[in-house]
Amino acid sequence: MSKDYCAELSGDPSEGKITNIAVCIVVNGDGKVFLAKRCKPPFEGWWESAGGKIELGETAQQAALRELDEELGVRAKQLKKLKYLGFNEFILRRKYHRIGFFFAAKIATGTTIRLGEHEQGEWFDIRKLPSKVLPKFTGFLKMAVKEMKDGKKTTGKLPNKTRKARTRTKRETKS
Repeated sequence: MSKDYCAELSGDPSEGKITNIAVCIVVNGDGKVFLAKRCKPPFEGWWESAGGKIELGETAQQAALRELDEELGVRAKQLKKLKYLGFNEFILRRKYHRIGFFFAAKIATGTTIRLGEHEQGEWFDIRKLPSKVLPKFTGFLKMAVKEMKDGKKTTGKLPNKTRKARTRTKRETKS
C-alpha cells in the first residue's frame, strides 16, 4: 500500500465505521471510461468514478444513479450491475471498512458531463489509465468496459486482495 494512499485516510469521517457505497463506472460507446479527479480529502488528487454512500432507504442501484446525476450531471442509457456486487476493503486493517456495490453505466459518446464535486474529468482508454486511480479500482474498470462492450456477463475474477478480503470476512462472520 502506498504511503500517499495511507496519508489520505487521515481525517476521513468513515474511519472506524462500516460504510456502504455505490459506484457507477461510466463507459462510452468507444469503450473508454470516464474518471474524475477528487479535489478534497480523503484521496485528494486521486482518480475515481461517480460514487458515494448509500442513503437510508435507498437501494445500491438507486444510489449509483443518484451519484451519477449529482457528480457528473448525466443519466445512464444503460446500467448493469457487475458480476461481483460487493467487496470488503480493509485499509490499515482495523480502521477502515467499506462494502462497495459496483455498476457499469453506458452513456452516448459525446454526452456533456458537468462535474459537480471534482476538479477535472477525462475519458481514458482502459490500457492507459492514470497512475493515481483509487486502489483496487482498476479490476472493476476493466469489468465495466468488458460488460458494456460485448454485453455478456463478466466472468473475470476480482483483484487478488479483494478476493482475500471477502474470504476473510466470511470466516469472521461464521465465528
